[in-house]
Amino acid sequence: MSFETSGMTEVFKVNNHELNDPGLTKNLANYFLDKEEKEIKRIAALVRFFQLDSCLSYNLSRYFDDKQAPIQCGHCSVCRGAIAQLEYSQQIPWPSDDMLIANAAALTRHLEGKINKRLTLEAYCRFFSA
Repeated sequence: MSFETSGMTEVFKVNNHELNDPGLTKNLANYFLDKEEKEIKRIAALVRFFQLDSCLSYNLSRYFDDKQAPIQCGHCSVCRGAIAQLEYSQQIPWPSDDMLIANAAALTRHLEGKINKRLTLEAYCRFFSA
């Protein structure tokens, strides 16, 4: 099997009218926040699934509305007696109030003159969690 480039170039046009829409940043922020929340919920559901104490194959079959699946498959980890217990990450020590205040002030100084508005609490939280 061999691969060759097709020599195609994709061209995109920037729609300045849409780009200058005052609501664009809010819409994008809401879009990404919604995606983030859905992804966190999806991962939490997946973790809960793998920690079930009943047959995983049966539960997966029920999810897809398969009513023919046996209650115990005999081959999944649960049926073999190995119920998953995921270890939680070690809790990171909470920083002192003085450290939080100093780091918030440092971020504010660093962004001074680079942005035209005050940082939100969410922006500070994202900075601290990075």
